Amino acid sequence: PLHRHRYFFAGLDLNTATIKVTQPDGRSRLSPVIKNRMWFLPRDLTHQEMSTTDPGRHTVVIDIKDKHVPEAANTSGLPAGKYADSQSKVVDNDHVIIWDCAWAPGAEAISGFDSRDIFIAFAEGGDFSIVALGQAAKVQHYDTGQAIFLPSGQARSFASAGGTIHAMLVEVK
Repeated sequence: PLHRHRYFFAGLDLNTATIKVTQPDGRSRLSPVIKNRMWFLPRDLTHQEMSTTDPGRHTVVIDIKDKHVPEAANTSGLPAGKYADSQSKVVDNDHVIIWDCAWAPGAEAISGFDSRDIFIAFAEGGDFSIVALGQAAKVQHYDTGQAIFLPSGQARSFASAGGTIHAMLVEVK
């Protein structure tokens, strides 16, 4: 159906497909969906989408409310914005920073300070270790397509505890 996105939104495409996007004025176009592509779109976007391939589109979407929260003060001495040994910036705007992150099995954990709230959406899941400063490691298995939220103001270490982990990490500004 024709729908309007009430919020800004970040997305991670989990497979390759094609969709037909129709605008409110009836104009339409075919758009490729590329596996592991990460993106950000504006609020109030109005359109209609329909998969034209089998399998159809499979995507993680994270709504980003239009509320800005100040960064948490970093007194840890650890760098902010450092999450993975392999990380590249995909989007940086007034609302989010989106990182394409990967953690290799057996690699050393990456420690940093989370000055902003973050979402992690898993493109390739596995056993993922999150260690908050001064706490025991929490290892949990995440499947492809799962997403988690972690609040700001924490020093944390991230690592793979089994398998190569690939994820979209969204810092909310």
